[in-house]
Amino acid sequence: MLCHRTIKSLVIALLLGLLLSRCQSPVEFPASTASPVVAVASPTNTLVATPVPQTAVTPSLLPTSDALASTLITPPTTTTTATTVATAIPTIDIRNLGLLVFNQQKNTIGLLSPDGRLFQPLNQVPKISPATLEHGLIAEDSGYYVSPDGRWLTTIVGFERLVLVDLMTDQRSDVAQIGLGAWLGWSPDSQSFAYRQGESTVCIYRLTEQTVDCGVEFEGRVVDGAWSPDGGHLALSVAGQPDKDSPDSINGTVWVVDVASRQTQLIANQDLPVGGVSNLLVWMVEGLIVNRLLNGVAALFAEGSSTPLSANAVSGSPSGNYVVYEDGRVEKVGDGELPTRLPPCAEGQRRTIQVVWSRDESAFAYTVNCEPDGDTRLGIVGLADHDLSWSRAISDNLSLIGWSPVGGYLFFRHEPDDPQQGYKVERMAIDPNGAFETVADWTFLIDILESN
Repeated sequence: MLCHRTIKSLVIALLLGLLLSRCQSPVEFPASTASPVVAVASPTNTLVATPVPQTAVTPSLLPTSDALASTLITPPTTTTTATTVATAIPTIDIRNLGLLVFNQQKNTIGLLSPDGRLFQPLNQVPKISPATLEHGLIAEDSGYYVSPDGRWLTTIVGFERLVLVDLMTDQRSDVAQIGLGAWLGWSPDSQSFAYRQGESTVCIYRLTEQTVDCGVEFEGRVVDGAWSPDGGHLALSVAGQPDKDSPDSINGTVWVVDVASRQTQLIANQDLPVGGVSNLLVWMVEGLIVNRLLNGVAALFAEGSSTPLSANAVSGSPSGNYVVYEDGRVEKVGDGELPTRLPPCAEGQRRTIQVVWSRDESAFAYTVNCEPDGDTRLGIVGLADHDLSWSRAISDNLSLIGWSPVGGYLFFRHEPDDPQQGYKVERMAIDPNGAFETVADWTFLIDILESN
């Protein structure tokens, strides 16, 4: 009788132990139903780019306009192609759900219709912690990178795992373990994206082949990058050692990588601010604009020569035909400066410019914020019809995010005065007298999908 009780007690204890271990297991994100195979290029293909001493650099030869023509990227022979079995997966109509948002009350990432009536949770998109969200708000970088066609999203989980999510099917795939890597940029055709693995290695992931090619490594930290409009070249800013004579800046170099051949070319030296800055590199159809050169100004590099510019570039249009400068000038390639200028700030104030381009590039919207103690102005610049240009004062709580997917509205992220109130999504009809209306409360607007 004693043996039976002992055995019974042991069985109960064992079952309770299993139950408790399950309850205490850490919660993980749902795994994707798809299992893509990722092929990594052989390390023997790695090219090491070594920066030259920090002196003025004369470019040898930036690829000519013929060399910048679209190139069909052929995967390295060392890679393998993943085999995917077609399955019946429900699709999401992302054309009618054009806003990527974070619902603060539901603690959920999802897609929101432009009128705020429909919300589709994305269960496979990793959620962001409050600390990560707060950091992203300060850095103006949500950590979610959406492809230009609005179909794909990439993000980093746990500071080291890069994942890819199909927003149409809400299916997720693991791409790579990237260590301390971060910077990420999509190609214009949405078929590839580049990212930094570790501190200095640049990798390119190709969606069609589901392969990763980590073929270029630098001596320094890759801090920014930009694809050429045709997707054939990748420009990269690489930070070196801090400048002993100027503790607020870091010596940097600019490289151009031929995506097909993986050949690298040193273009210029840069003066990088401590803490980082965006828009270091702006591609145009005629060449590459490099901001923050050692002499403090920018230059256009094209066909083996460089042309000094009077101001740094803020933004270039997706086609590379238009550019907006820090001094408020707007230029069209081949036609020169346009008659419209962005509003100036008072003497002693610092001007911050945010630009979003309309899908057909017939216009762009902007905000100009003058700091400290200045106003924030919202404006439209008509590129096809200059008479459509206007500007007006708006609240400095509003951050311009982009144009609505089908046009007609501008969308804004509204930051509350009291953190307990939550963020809002607001929109305004594109009219100088248009009223702001709230689309969603307790919702943080991340991006706007440019889906077809």
